[in-house]
Amino acid sequence: MHFPTLFEFSAKSVAEGVHNETISIPFLLDAKCSDVIFKELLSINPNYYFKILEDSKNNLSITKIDMRCSEDLDMRHLSAFNLVSLSLKNIENLYDQFADNDNYPVIDIASALKVALNENSRKDLAHLGITGKERFPKNWAREISKLLPSLQSIDISRRKFNKWSRFPNFCMHFPNIRVLDISSSTIQSLKGIKSLQNLEVLKMCNIDIGHSKGFNELSRLKKLRYLDVSNTEDLSDIERVMPRLGVMEKMLDAGVEMKQLLFIDCSQTAVTPMELQRFAQKHSNLETAVVMETLAQDVEIIGVNLFNYSTAYSLLKSLSLSISTKKSFFIQKCLRRLITSLNVNFDIYERDELDDCLKMMLSILDEHEFDDGLKGMAVRALSKMFKTENLDKWSFLEIEIVLRRLFKKCKAMKKTIYTNIINDSIIITDGVLNSITVGKLLPDSLLDVIFLETLNAVTKNSEVFVNGYRIWERLLIHKMSWEQFKSACENVKYINAVVEMMAILLAENKWTYYGRSVDFLNFMLASESSKWKIVDTDVHMKIMRQFKTLHTSNNELQSKLLRIVLFFHRYSFSYRNLL
Repeated sequence: MHFPTLFEFSAKSVAEGVHNETISIPFLLDAKCSDVIFKELLSINPNYYFKILEDSKNNLSITKIDMRCSEDLDMRHLSAFNLVSLSLKNIENLYDQFADNDNYPVIDIASALKVALNENSRKDLAHLGITGKERFPKNWAREISKLLPSLQSIDISRRKFNKWSRFPNFCMHFPNIRVLDISSSTIQSLKGIKSLQNLEVLKMCNIDIGHSKGFNELSRLKKLRYLDVSNTEDLSDIERVMPRLGVMEKMLDAGVEMKQLLFIDCSQTAVTPMELQRFAQKHSNLETAVVMETLAQDVEIIGVNLFNYSTAYSLLKSLSLSISTKKSFFIQKCLRRLITSLNVNFDIYERDELDDCLKMMLSILDEHEFDDGLKGMAVRALSKMFKTENLDKWSFLEIEIVLRRLFKKCKAMKKTIYTNIINDSIIITDGVLNSITVGKLLPDSLLDVIFLETLNAVTKNSEVFVNGYRIWERLLIHKMSWEQFKSACENVKYINAVVEMMAILLAENKWTYYGRSVDFLNFMLASESSKWKIVDTDVHMKIMRQFKTLHTSNNELQSKLLRIVLFFHRYSFSYRNLL
């Protein structure tokens, strides 16, 4: 398993402290630390880009920003940082601030960048992302090329190329770029791309060039190593049988030959096994071909790594690539197959493959750009990995890390997804308890996670209460050693968690579960030393409030609390006298 490094742990801890306002940074951090902490802050609260930027300008040296524009965005916030990478999404929200007065509705993107970037950023910016269909002024490419002389990478995906914005003109102004993303743009031909003689990476997903001649100039790109012509859109049933993008066929018809090409992704396009074989023969340096959701996904080519679903190894490699390129469509496809495979054929996975799989699931949970649906699927995969019969492959420390991450992520998710993820987390927890047999003990740190986090989760969502409550009962009665139980009874955090759960049960009139919980609380507070731990504390007051509420609603349950309350009345006064 991949254990986070001390640096990663520290960055997460600092980000959480800054978010919770328990940590203040008294000096300016370096760029490496700042970028990681900024990413963690966005992971905690992805909707507060601008507040984070405003609050961080005096203590974080942020160099990489990937953000969604909003109508209330003040682009001047960005000028406080010396950036090397800037990606702007939802740029339609910049209309009001940067409309071209002569050509409305046109966004003067060069003016927006002049406001956003200070002199150092203009000089050093290496990557620019300005994705979207919004119109820019006629000479936008020329203006940006002058403004940002060090650009090496440009993402203009979804751009509309027309008489106002021609692709050849764009290429002419950026002869030195090495990475270009024109995915989902309206480009009709790659004519003009020969100007990009330093281009090494070309991403052109969802591009439907109608004629093979449109690919002719690819052969002129002598340094091209990476080509992505995949289709990442959800296709109709007919299109799945006969995909509309016959990119491979058109490149072969055009006689395209890219001598340095090492990688091609043609997933979900109309490529046949024969076409893939011919393409590989023409490109002797080709090392990897990604062919998910194609007619060629079951073919084998000597000397070429094929990323498809044919083996566990290939499935995991395909998933890893999809995560790194943030292709949600293919992540979802891979996760569905992985969940089925883990459920039926868990034993075919080697230990290092399981480690990689676990690392990928956790990375999906941590990535703020992935939606809650993908995160829910990742948790479902984890629940298959950590079934009772599979737990001999994992250490208690690994299980503890996974459960901590799951319960933590649940708190930031929508209720519908939250319910599914809590259920899967409870399944994992149940499997852990099933694995504890006579003579085997849960480590105290794992016990702590299961006891406190399970109670916390079930009290916040009534839909998972029954399963979570059953986990808690089993843990308390059957899975603790006597020493662990005594320690729990004198742990104020444990007692408070039970009392908090009782408050929810009382508010929702779940009398049966409330009565059982009171019995457990009496059991935990059977000794005077346990009761003394909470005398005159907030827990004491919570119990007293519940006692008073029961006076008007359920006298029988009130009598169950009476023994604890009488102790408080007797000793709380004595305790004050001692003070």
